[in-house]
Amino acid sequence: MKCFQNIRKIFLILALALCPAFALASESSDIDEAKATVDEYMIALSNGDTESILELLGGSFFWERAEALSNDQYPSLLQERYRTLRYDVNLEENANETVDDIFYFKVHLFFGNEDKMITLMTVRKEIDGDDVYFKIIDEQLVQ
Repeated sequence: MKCFQNIRKIFLILALALCPAFALASESSDIDEAKATVDEYMIALSNGDTESILELLGGSFFWERAEALSNDQYPSLLQERYRTLRYDVNLEENANETVDDIFYFKVHLFFGNEDKMITLMTVRKEIDGDDVYFKIIDEQLVQ
């Protein structure tokens, strides 16, 4: 019986010791998933894929963009504007607000003629039962 109690204690100690590692791995995975959402959004912009763009948007940001993205001529406008797009996405460490399941990314956009824009994108993790989604809920022009 004492051996069983010692095994339980060892298991409990190991479990407690590993909890921070699992939490860190989960956070890192969430950051990767949120960044992948921004990447998908940028690719959809350059392809003029308004349907995919709408699927990646959430909250009131979806409704702000829905009308323009539903315009039949908008895909070709996006393709023309973003056809030479190169971009770089970085996690914004110094965001004003830190809330669980909200991620901020600074996105540097470079166009063929060396025009440059910087936007701050906000991505939220959404859970619906067993399904987990990452949605872009805001985009602000920084420069």
